[in-house]
Amino acid sequence: KSFANALRAALRQDPDVILVGEMRDLETIAVALTAAETGHLVLSTLHTFGAAKTVNRIINIFPPYQQQQIKVQFSSVIQGIISQQLLPRADGKGRVAAFEVMIATPAVRNLIREEKYHHIDMVIQTGAQYSMQTFDSSLLNLYNKGLIEKETVLSNCMNPDIIKKHLYWSGGDNLQYKFRAVSEDGNIVEGLYEAKSEADVITMLKSSHYMPIKIEQTYNSRISKTISLVKIKKKDLAVFCRQFFTMLNAGVSIVKSLDVLEKQCENKL
Repeated sequence: KSFANALRAALRQDPDVILVGEMRDLETIAVALTAAETGHLVLSTLHTFGAAKTVNRIINIFPPYQQQQIKVQFSSVIQGIISQQLLPRADGKGRVAAFEVMIATPAVRNLIREEKYHHIDMVIQTGAQYSMQTFDSSLLNLYNKGLIEKETVLSNCMNPDIIKKHLYWSGGDNLQYKFRAVSEDGNIVEGLYEAKSEADVITMLKSSHYMPIKIEQTYNSRISKTISLVKIKKKDLAVFCRQFFTMLNAGVSIVKSLDVLEKQCENKL
């Protein structure tokens, strides 16, 4: 009688894998989550752009009084999200797919439970060791292989300013940087990021509302190069701490406080 009823009936057939063509409504999504909770591998599609928006769409389709329960339920069963976008090929012969890949690591599950979906993109950017990949990274890979044009990259990327630097740099391979940063709520985040310089890593972190603490060059370099953003004189440190804690007591967020103090400080390190 309905798609949702058919999905419930499928659970009685002892399947190992259930393919839901598309999760169109609340009832279908609810049954799919229940099927996943009972140990079935559920594959489905949703018309969204990116992992963060997919999570947001699934949670917010439920009424507010039910959303907390769904966050916990969804965070426990999600295994991964693959977003696809078809782009015109440079040779004009059809289209090629760009992918964003999110793997449900403990950090991702925690962000879903705490409704911090805007931080998921940052976790994907720094999750290369878990085979995660952003749309922008996929676009650059396709461009470097000559499969898509520069205009296609710029019109479909999520971070145009950073992407432009990648596109217009002259020669040389990207370097890999290991970074340590603090989030808006004070949590320490560590990860890897490929860029041309420390400055570009800092730009990426700040655009995602993270304040960098330490950046270390780890790849494609004969000498490992480290910079610390807290190397200051004792006198400067005392002034910094006094102003920092004053702003925190006034209710200013950690990231905002650090950003303001950085602009005021003569020694940017």
